[in-house]
Amino acid sequence: MINGYEDQQYKAIIIHAVDKFPPNLRMKVVYEDDSVDDPAIPGFRKTARVSFSKKYKYVSIIAPSATKFTMDIDYVECVPFTELDENSAFPSSFKEQEQGSFILKRSFSKGWNSLFVPFYIPYNKFIENFGEDTKAFKFAGYEDGHVKFEKVVANYEWDYVVDCWRPYLVYISDENVPAVTDKQIVIADTYIGMGGELLTLSHTINGSAFVGIWAPASSEDLAGKYCVTNDGYVRKLGSSATCLGYRGYLILNEPSGSKPMSLMIDGVATGITQAQGEVSAPANGILYNLNGQRVNSNYKGVVVVNGKKAIKR
Repeated sequence: MINGYEDQQYKAIIIHAVDKFPPNLRMKVVYEDDSVDDPAIPGFRKTARVSFSKKYKYVSIIAPSATKFTMDIDYVECVPFTELDENSAFPSSFKEQEQGSFILKRSFSKGWNSLFVPFYIPYNKFIENFGEDTKAFKFAGYEDGHVKFEKVVANYEWDYVVDCWRPYLVYISDENVPAVTDKQIVIADTYIGMGGELLTLSHTINGSAFVGIWAPASSEDLAGKYCVTNDGYVRKLGSSATCLGYRGYLILNEPSGSKPMSLMIDGVATGITQAQGEVSAPANGILYNLNGQRVNSNYKGVVVVNGKKAIKR
């Protein structure tokens, strides 16, 4: 039995054995609330790792009932989680790690959210934190007024849904909103890409890019860039825009005065979202809001102009 670390809420432990573990062993983890977990131990190795997202009472090693098992434990290493906060600078100690466990403290909302993290998230950990109906989408370029994204497909639970250091869009449905807004995102035992180097990376296609940020960004950095709003609109950021960490923004190779843009998911456009420049009065002098109500020239927001949506500021 292994204990003595129960004062830590978020931990991982690594058990170092004198000899290699035989196959078909498991750990038994009893948590403070009396719930139990039994992760498998990889056979023929001298180390076994188990991670926790809540306080535990003790951990023990168990073998199949027909197997006689004795094992000399060399020592137990207690490994803390690395905390990443959307409001804070990136932790300097992080660069020295190549594998670790993480707590991501950032807000999510119903609908579309950008996500940029320095570690891989496999499918099983993705649905555990975000819910089974939540999907991730990778940037696929900008063309002819369409900002394109494609759904990430995972065939196995260990397939990576989110690669490290690459920004994604994540769509969170009504059912999964409480799952991600009422708790921290906990990703245990994952890998950091590129040796854990501190990088700001973008996914660039034909001059347009989806750029990830790992710390809060100022209006000076964001002015003139674009974002995808929670309701699926592509919006040009103004001079006062700011953005918290572990998110992404768009740089679009868009000539001045071209057509309005739409968000396109797997080849299907979600709607017109942002016209270049300011909206002027239409030829017939009539503006409508999204409820079909007539509005005057002082109205701010999304309007319908001659049957097309645009932003009026």
